[in-house]
Amino acid sequence: MKIKLQIAGPLLVLLCGLFALQPVDAIAADRVPRTSVKLLTIGNSFADNSTRFLSGISRAGGKDLLIFRANLGGHSLQQHVKYLQDFEASSDGSQGRAYKGDTDPPTGKKGVMSLREILLMQPWDIVTIQQVSHLSPLVESYHPDAGVLIDYIRRYAPQAQILIHETWAYPEDCPRYGDPKYPHLKNPQVMYQNIQAAYGKLSAETGLKIIPVGAAFQAELSGPNPIRLHRKADIHANASGEYLGGAVFYEMLFQDSVESNSFVPPDVSPEDAKVLRRIAHETVAKATKE
Repeated sequence: MKIKLQIAGPLLVLLCGLFALQPVDAIAADRVPRTSVKLLTIGNSFADNSTRFLSGISRAGGKDLLIFRANLGGHSLQQHVKYLQDFEASSDGSQGRAYKGDTDPPTGKKGVMSLREILLMQPWDIVTIQQVSHLSPLVESYHPDAGVLIDYIRRYAPQAQILIHETWAYPEDCPRYGDPKYPHLKNPQVMYQNIQAAYGKLSAETGLKIIPVGAAFQAELSGPNPIRLHRKADIHANASGEYLGGAVFYEMLFQDSVESNSFVPPDVSPEDAKVLRRIAHETVAKATKE
């Protein structure tokens, strides 16, 4: 369930040039506890995974969350940019309306929309962006589309803080490793190293903070008794991975510790949930100190 909230009021982010450094974004609303957030995600199924349990975690933490998902399965930054460009080039707005998304809670609006219409729908506090998973290790795949998308968000939602959603590496048993279609995918360790480098470069170039979901996955899977975070032989997160992703999002959005949060989804044991909340807290704490 999505719940209506009041505007949290992050610092205003003004116009920027393509990939210009943005120190305001890096500190805007950073480490400032929030009680309510209006969140827009622009991504794909990995953003769906990472926010599946976010509403439950937020309610248990005493927070108000309104979330709208402009997520399209398997879509890259380039594809999102193509839709917004098609919409802007269409004299009657008939092109580029690719997003079904969620229902807008205050208006009840539902239907196929453009990204501009979604950005103007609410005074979003936070907007997240991410690259599609198979391109995420490739630095060159972010240019120029990430910059175009960031500029577009700033144009139509200048009050919003933009955050980069770092995604995760595939599991060991993923059939994409060794597939000739993905020659750059070697194994989970190399894939994550390249993901971290690519998202890190984007963060350095733009001044935007990272939601370190991928780092939390890597920290858990590198531990002595790792909890499986992926569906079997699949690229997507299972319930444990979705819970970990939601816990990382919660900490980044609300600047509030998730360690004592009482929400535990049915498919995650209380023991595993406690470990995953600790990993989320430690990962965000480390990321925000760097």
